[in-house]
Amino acid sequence: MSSALTGRWTFLVLETLYLAGGTSRFRELQRKVGGISNRELARCLTNLIQASLIKRVAGAQSDGPVAYLIAPEVEQLLQKLEEVARWSKSTRSASLGSKTEKSASWLDPISARQWSESALPRAANVELPSPS
Repeated sequence: MSSALTGRWTFLVLETLYLAGGTSRFRELQRKVGGISNRELARCLTNLIQASLIKRVAGAQSDGPVAYLIAPEVEQLLQKLEEVARWSKSTRSASLGSKTEKSASWLDPISARQWSESALPRAANVELPSPS
């Protein structure tokens, strides 16, 4: 299961499925995720299916529509994480007073694309102190 969670798009695909009510079709996922190729999305979905994090459900006909369903355990986990994020944000907001909006902005979720484009270049340029 751990290898399924290491992909660049994994959490964004899971989040998109969760926000879509737990079910989505391939093209809907691709459109909502944005910027992901057919090949990458197929690979990501295959890894998530193999890890039993999502299910692939085919229509009644052999060429019928295919949908991807998020596993109930994963949906419950994402709901709990959402609750923790809300609690953390409200707790931090209460303790910061007037600085709330600006200081608590780090709690707002960002997409994998935003993170990789903004955080990684800055992190690569950080100089670590030399050991004494």
